[in-house]
Order: sequence, then C-alpha cells, then structure tokens
Amino acid sequence: MTPTPSKNTEPKQPDFLGIGSLKAGTTWLSEQLSAHPDIYLPPIKETHFFGYPYPEYPFFYYSSFFADAQSHQTIGEFSADYLETPEVPM
Repeated sequence: MTPTPSKNTEPKQPDFLGIGSLKAGTTWLSEQLSAHPDIYLPPIKETHFFGYPYPEYPFFYYSSFFADAQSHQTIGEFSADYLETPEVPM
C-alpha cells in the first residue's frame, strides 16, 4: 500500500544519511543510534529510496518512513547501497 500525503503537516526528511560501505558496520552504528532517545531511525534500516530509480514513488512516500519521529528528534536513515549508485562521484 502506498501512503498518501498528509495535508496537516510538513513532510519530514532526514537530518543525516548513513551511507557506509557494505559490511562496514552500518548495522551496528544504526542500532547504537536507534537506542538514543533524541535520534529517530525508521524501523526499516535501509529504505533504498535514492539507491533505486523508482519514479513512481514521490517524496511523500520517502517522508512517510519518518512520520513517527518526534519534533525533538534528529532524523536519520541508513542505506549502504547509496554509495553504489552511478550518480555518486568517486
């Protein structure tokens, strides 16, 4: 099911991205940050939103991953495959 945009709130977006290499400890780092009450990471560790070209998913779909974040929390997400996309400069 594709979420629908909310009319009452500004879409939330991450304050930081975790883009480490595969097998470089991003899962451990994500778990450590998730334990902090002032940091919000979505339940799905890797959204892959920017790693795959899915134009049928608009930005509000991406922001729906962060809908449960509280106003005082810093929002982040981890997707190690972001480094593997062709648009990433080497």
